[in-house]
Amino acid sequence: TAIIYNDQYFFKFYRKLEKEINPDLEIVRFLSEHTTFQNSPRYAGSVEYRDTEGKTIVFGLLQEKVDNQGEAWGMSVDSVGRYFERVITKARGLKLPRLINKPAIRFEDAPEVIQEFIGRGFYERVVRLGQRTAELHLALASDTQDPAFVAENFTANYQRSLYSSLRKLVRDRFSLLESSLQKLNGETQELAKKVLGLEEIILEAFSEVYRVRITAQKTRIHGDYHLGQVLFTGKDFVIIDFEGEPGFSFSERRLKKSPMKDVAGMMRSFHYAAYGKLLLNENYRDRDIELLEGAAEQWQHYVGRFYLGAYMERMGMGTVLSTENDILIRTFLIEKA
Repeated sequence: TAIIYNDQYFFKFYRKLEKEINPDLEIVRFLSEHTTFQNSPRYAGSVEYRDTEGKTIVFGLLQEKVDNQGEAWGMSVDSVGRYFERVITKARGLKLPRLINKPAIRFEDAPEVIQEFIGRGFYERVVRLGQRTAELHLALASDTQDPAFVAENFTANYQRSLYSSLRKLVRDRFSLLESSLQKLNGETQELAKKVLGLEEIILEAFSEVYRVRITAQKTRIHGDYHLGQVLFTGKDFVIIDFEGEPGFSFSERRLKKSPMKDVAGMMRSFHYAAYGKLLLNENYRDRDIELLEGAAEQWQHYVGRFYLGAYMERMGMGTVLSTENDILIRTFLIEKA
């Protein structure tokens, strides 16, 4: 439940309570009091209960209210709409270019027709979002004292446990899909059977995260990062809602993970925006759908790589993904899917 005071403060009253510090309070307070990161709401107070064992239950979090024009999701879906309009206008004789398969792509490197359709203005917003994501991750990894925030190295044991959790995820989701087959319509059933046939290929892809020695670091991350967790101010972005993934306990949400998990979450969110506009909009005529499906693939491909490129540059990673970061980003993209 959210309460706004005098258009200055935003109070969240939590319904999910646990005898564990709420990661939302923990991270917002850490960013406000221990880092110079400016692109999250400032901590202004909290309502907490501490029991005799020293356990904390957080009832509410007060933050400074951020003036905004809505979530980055709305901004992105609007951009997809304008992009589709440009594609339809040029539809006659339009041949979409082959995708450039690089992790980091600048505006000038994209095919000219894609530059024209996406527009420099939106590109610059995506770059800023990539930079802000990197700055958040640098801030969350900046503490060398507090055990809750100190960065940790990947270990062979951690890689093994990550792989086994991904295997379990595949098993759970595929058995759910199999048991739901009869409830699906014919066309979706065919698609579901194709997906079920990919089980071994998906497990093989996930096994890379276990087979290759990874020397990356685990840090605190956002944990449920997508376009709906970012406010657009008209010029910049403010990252909100640090509760972590809804299905997990607070202690699980507080575990350190690879920052690439957040990056993959945002890239996947761009994917949703591109195809969501198609699935939810009945105004597109049947003859446009095939063209727009191809155009949606182009939009999510280039926007995702504009974002990743800006992130990598701000993190000081250069323009080429290391083998292990490539494995991590692909692993987390498949996990998200």
